[in-house]
Order: sequence, then C-alpha cells, then structure tokens
Amino acid sequence: MATLTRRAAAARLSIELSPAWTTVALGGVLLLAAGLRLAYLIALWQSPLFLLNALPGLDMATYFSVGQAFAAGRLPQVGAPLFQAPLYPLLLGGLIRLAGPSLAALCAAQVVLGVLACGLLDALGRRLGGPALGLLAAGLYAVYPIAWYYGGLLLSENLLVVLLLALALAAARALDGRDACAWLGVGVLCGLASLTKPNAVLVLPALLLLAWWQRTLTPRAAALALLACGLLVLPPTLYNSLAAGAPQFVSGQGEHLWLAGTTTYATGLYQLPCGPPLDPWSGSFWGLQARKLVLFFSNTEFGNNTNLAVFRTALGLGLLGGGPMGFGFGSLAGLGLLGLVGVRGQSARWRAPLLILAIYSASIVLFVIVGRYRLPAAALLCLPAAALLLRLPRLLRDQRRRLGLALAGVLVLSLAANTNLPPDVSLPFAHANAATVFAQAGDATTAQRELTQATAAAQDVAGRDPHGCAHLPPTWDLGR
Repeated sequence: MATLTRRAAAARLSIELSPAWTTVALGGVLLLAAGLRLAYLIALWQSPLFLLNALPGLDMATYFSVGQAFAAGRLPQVGAPLFQAPLYPLLLGGLIRLAGPSLAALCAAQVVLGVLACGLLDALGRRLGGPALGLLAAGLYAVYPIAWYYGGLLLSENLLVVLLLALALAAARALDGRDACAWLGVGVLCGLASLTKPNAVLVLPALLLLAWWQRTLTPRAAALALLACGLLVLPPTLYNSLAAGAPQFVSGQGEHLWLAGTTTYATGLYQLPCGPPLDPWSGSFWGLQARKLVLFFSNTEFGNNTNLAVFRTALGLGLLGGGPMGFGFGSLAGLGLLGLVGVRGQSARWRAPLLILAIYSASIVLFVIVGRYRLPAAALLCLPAAALLLRLPRLLRDQRRRLGLALAGVLVLSLAANTNLPPDVSLPFAHANAATVFAQAGDATTAQRELTQATAAAQDVAGRDPHGCAHLPPTWDLGR
C-alpha cells in the first residue's frame, strides 16, 4: 500500500510528454543554457572587467597560475602543500595544454560545464518524477543568472556542480538495489568531488549509512565505494601531509576558512579571521551557526572578491539585477525550500539528492558563507523548485492557506537575513580592483568613478565595524 501511495504521489509530478517532443525540448533547453552563458561572456569580454578576477591574489588568478604550473608538468610550489584542491587546476592545466593560456578560451570552454549540469538535472528529474520535472529543473538552471556569472569565472564550484549532480544520479541508482558496481561509481564520483572541494568527502559516509538503513548495502558494495574514493584522495593527502609535516587532507585552506567563520567577531560572511575561535560547545558558537544558516538561504548573493554589483552596473545586465530568477540566491532558494516540503517522503528516489544537498549545505554553514559556495546547492534546489511549480495549480486550488503561510515563512527568512547585514569587505575590494583594470585599459574616467566608490564603500564598512575586523590590505591605498 505504501509503495502504491508513493507511486501515485510521484505520478502527480508527471505530465504526459511524447519521447520525440521531450528530446526536442531538452535540446532547446541545452541550447538556451549555452546561448545565455555565451551571451554573458561576450558582454563581459567587451569590458576591462573581464580581467578583474585575474588580478594577482584573487581566486581566479590563483587557479589560473596553478593550472599553468600543472600544464608545464610541475607543482605550483615545490615542497609546499597544495592550498587549493587539485582537480580543477588539473582540468585547467589540460585545457591550457590543448588551447594555450587564454583566459577567454578557458571561460568559453567552461560553458560546457553549465550545459552539462542542465543535462544532469534533466536526467535526475526524469528519475524522480518524469520528463516534465526533468525539463523544468534543467530550464530553471539554464536561465539562472548567478550560474552565468560564476560560470564566467575560473572557479572550482563550476566543476563541483557537475560532479555533485552526477553523484546524486549515481547514488539514486545505487540505493535502488544491491548492485555493487553502482557503488563503485558512487565512490569514484565522491572521490573526484572531494578533489574539487574537500567537504564533499562527507557525502560518502552519509550515503553508505542511508543504504545500510534501507538494508540495500552489502559489505562488498561498501568496500568498493570506500576503496575507490580512498585511492583517489590518497595521493594528494600523502603529499600534503609530508609537505606540511602534519596530517592534512587534499587542500590546506580548511583551517583558514574555519577561523574565518568561527572566531569571536565572525559574522557569517567571509572576512579575515579576527579574535579567538569560539568554543564549539558554547551557545555563541551555535547562535552563529543559526545565523549562517539563515544567511545561506537569504535573498542576497554575497560578494566573492568582486561584488556582483560592480558587474551589474558596468555591463548593464538587467537580469543580474532583478527578475524572478535574478540577482540573489533567495528567489530560487525560496522555491526550492517550499518544494522540499512537498517532495519529502514522496519517493525513496528523492533521498539521495536531498541528502547530498543537506550534507553539502551544512558543511558550508559550519565554515563561512561565500556566494559561489552556494552554487551547487542552487543546482540541487532546482529539483524541488520544479516539483513545486508543477504542483502549483493544484496547491492554489486546494491548499491556498498552507501555501500562503509557507510563502510568508520564506519571506520572513529572507528579510531576517537581509536586515542589518554585517560589514561586507567585498564591495570596496571590488571597486578598487575595477579602478585598477579600467586604469590599465586607459579609461581614466571610469577608473576614477570606481575609485571614488571604493573609498566610500570602505568608509561605510569601517563605520559598521567597531571591532576593526573588516580589514583591508594595508598595501591598498584607496585614496590615491
């Protein structure tokens, strides 16, 4: 009876579509995803802002330089542990060997990752609720402007989105039965994701525990998954541990991010560590985690070295500033959170993607909130968001009161996170960097305007930061 009920609930997500029409529609969605991302890149290439994130010291520049080192067959720093997880720079190194050290070519090639993510969302959606769910989830990610923005930067989250979606699909298949080979694929994908962002390693034990609870896990399957993941992460772990003289996982940035997000004066957003670390058993520590959880699902897209507002203003990209899926994470997150209420318990097939979403989001919240860290969560939230949209006509007809209360809850959550936000050092950084690239391009007028905005933003941050924790590098003279 329970099985029949789950099947009936899942069927309510399905709309009858012919195979031929579904194939054509999917092709259209993938073309749309590629076209929107390329259009954004073309607009970006026409502005000096394209080189903004390639300034020395910023993440894109770091990934590019490490990729060049790998392309040349050498380590970025001989005898030093890897600060960044190695898989994404290795991918960049391979592309550099093929196409040369062109930032434009690398960003264009990265469009493939965005399109592939849409294809994986379609496959996941079909498995969870039918072709209509898959197409709508893929369409939501295709038109999501924040994915275009981060897809135009050389950042490892673009690869992580693809790996976590592929992992969710492989895990959904593995949890369906006792196929040990399926768990081998889960282990490989989890290992690759961990080589992209180390916190992804937490997903594998969670999936194994879920399979054990469902009584679908055999010892052979568990051993294969753990062995595959372990063999992939072992070489960089050994190298880093030997180079550091102490145990260290695949990258060395974990301690820095932990201190940035859990010190006495931590705000939840990224800033340089200030003050002693909080006691993990204290009420202050868990109060900060609760704040970060609210911030994670708020309607603000926090800056990442370069604030999105700088791009939006200079490029005139209206879609990055508004619209139903526009500037900010909350418009998509709100739909996804509402959708989670509806899909919970509908089908065992939802367990894998929802567990991966929960583990990934929790691991980010424990450290520090940065805009780009939320991109994999946004992709996974497209699935329950699409499920909600497909059921919306029935909900409006039969459950308007419950839907209204849920919408009010999401609105309160977003307002709470956007009221009296802590100092955000990304904005003065962004305007100062923009002044640099416009000056290098010979546009003195725009450079001076950006410098003026940088100075004003820095003064604003200082005025809202009585503890002096929102440090700006002393080498940056914003008044020059």
